[in-house]
Amino acid sequence: MTEKIVKLGGVERTVNVEREGRAFAVRDADGNEISIEVIRISGDAAEVRIGETVRLVPFMSRKDGVEFVLEGETWSASVRRPSRGRKRHAEHSMSAPMPGQVLKIFVAVGEVVAKGAPLLVLEAMKMEHQITAPWDGRVESIACAPGDLVQPGVDLISVAPETGE
Repeated sequence: MTEKIVKLGGVERTVNVEREGRAFAVRDADGNEISIEVIRISGDAAEVRIGETVRLVPFMSRKDGVEFVLEGETWSASVRRPSRGRKRHAEHSMSAPMPGQVLKIFVAVGEVVAKGAPLLVLEAMKMEHQITAPWDGRVESIACAPGDLVQPGVDLISVAPETGE
């Protein structure tokens, strides 16, 4: 489960996000929970399942988040991790550099990889971007699957550096 700070409509809330297949379970501090799944994206609209309802949601990506229209109202949303003093980013995690769709994953959990080895291919801006291992290590986790739509900063693969032991 990953803790995020979501700013929606100018209001910040801390939520916990847990991946459940192609959907995400989002829980707030009050215990409220909702399931959100992006079914597909076509141009500037996403087909999204929120709870049990499927909706077509027009959106526009921005550097710091996304604007979308839901039930006739325009919302601005941004997501960030809570501050832990210094910038918190797991040094052994590869995150999405931009919005895109995961095309291929070349590794499996537990696999040993060398620095520069291809981990996955992300399609973004009509181009394929290869995410590579920044160091020699072992794949600890994979938080995406081919076909998944990802946003910048979303952890995709975690590679623990080899300690040489």
